[in-house]
Amino acid sequence: MQLNGYADLLGISTRSRLTSALKARMDVTQKEAVTGLRDDLTMATNGRTGAAHTLLKAINSAQDSQQHHGLAKNRLQLTQHSLRSSREAVNGLDTRALVALEGLGISAQRTLSSEAEGVLGSVISSLNARQGPRYLLSGTNTDSPPVASAETFLDDLRAVISASPEGTSAKAALDMYFNDPAGGFETRIYSGSKTSGTPLFHDGNAPVPLDVRANDPAIRDTLRGLATLAIAEDLAPAGSEEHADIYRNGIESLASGQGGLITLEADTGVVAQGLDRVEQRTQFEILSLSEAWQSLAGRDQFEAAAELKQLEVALQSSYTITARLAGLSLVNFIR
Repeated sequence: MQLNGYADLLGISTRSRLTSALKARMDVTQKEAVTGLRDDLTMATNGRTGAAHTLLKAINSAQDSQQHHGLAKNRLQLTQHSLRSSREAVNGLDTRALVALEGLGISAQRTLSSEAEGVLGSVISSLNARQGPRYLLSGTNTDSPPVASAETFLDDLRAVISASPEGTSAKAALDMYFNDPAGGFETRIYSGSKTSGTPLFHDGNAPVPLDVRANDPAIRDTLRGLATLAIAEDLAPAGSEEHADIYRNGIESLASGQGGLITLEADTGVVAQGLDRVEQRTQFEILSLSEAWQSLAGRDQFEAAAELKQLEVALQSSYTITARLAGLSLVNFIR
């Protein structure tokens, strides 16, 4: 009797190829079970890969917009907090200063002046708020705080007014300092840009800026009122008519600034509502595009998991049969 191993070798070779195919299919199915997407995009789309990639690009673009909206919302919230903190720090100081001026006397006015100096520091700290390394109220000059320290501010204001030409009233000197583009506030205290920063987001095709800078008239009036009250006695003798005029000017500026800050807060609230609408549209767009992508290239993950289990059983059986074929020999045959 003549025996040879050709049939066994052929069986082992066939079984080996089947095992390799099962392993390759398992790798693909395992990936599809995790991602929920077909591994072969060309087959899944019947060759319409161009349309598939266009759809995927639209999804990525919408997701990028969603991420940008998150950053914009954070920036907007921080700006709103800065304005609200500045307004709340004043806490009716203009009204209390007026009461002190009208009837409580010099001692009460001095107390209010000291309070105004402390509040000025708090307001400046709020105005110099940042989002990471970006200063929010500096316009395009986002790498530096928009307002100098309270100490620098008051020292500069005292020096400028004391050096004013003889005969110049304190009010005229204050007007020049705060309102003139070449005045001390714009050239030495405010270090932000004179123009707005980049748009916060786009509503359709229209850019939506957040045009709040620390040289805004409302903020400037608030700072002017606090600074004027803080150094009123340095500008004119306490109890004098000129001192009362300076004190009153500070109260008026502070009251005007507070009204302006309320308007700025309302304006940022309108921008926030616009951002909410854009966010909702973007979320709906992502949902719609994702559903279209899933219907085009998606793979049911439960189905993929079930197939994977079947492939595991088939692969284990293939290993077992291959091992048995490899163990065949003449001695085993005779046994």
